[in-house]
Amino acid sequence: VFCLMIRRPPRSTLFPYTTLFRSQFEGFDRSAIVAAEQRLIASADVVITTSAKLHEAREPLHKQVHLVRHGVDYAHFAQAVVGKMTIPEPIRHIGKPMAGFFGVVQHWFDVAFLRDVAQRMPDVSFVIVGECQIDVSPLAALDNVTFTDRQPYEMLPAYCAAFDVGLIPFVRSPM
Repeated sequence: VFCLMIRRPPRSTLFPYTTLFRSQFEGFDRSAIVAAEQRLIASADVVITTSAKLHEAREPLHKQVHLVRHGVDYAHFAQAVVGKMTIPEPIRHIGKPMAGFFGVVQHWFDVAFLRDVAQRMPDVSFVIVGECQIDVSPLAALDNVTFTDRQPYEMLPAYCAAFDVGLIPFVRSPM
């Protein structure tokens, strides 16, 4: 089950609720997820949600449901546009224009869609930075697609600076 319970004995239990995942993740037993979710919510002292949709869906289930939206370290990533950054070594040899993504490549990553885009745009270099947990061989077979392993957080602004466009090639789903 994709969740995290933080116990602070003997005082409280916090349930950070970041995804409405009941049926969106493949390979999971939906009824087991629903049952585990109900137990977690019932045993938590506080439930934290990360979107209005999650908050609205969970508010009737618990007396202490709070909305805390996702955030980004603006100062960290602003380095990509504020100053001159050195292109990271793993992608220094790659031609421009460069379209890039960084993050975990998991079943929500639309390999087929990005393959089609990369095939239609052979003059664009596509860079995927991160750990691949699914089969990406249809993409890896293309000359204009490059993969690098997961990179240190400190280096991500340099990758952003190198990209001409950022990508979020996720499968369209209710999630």
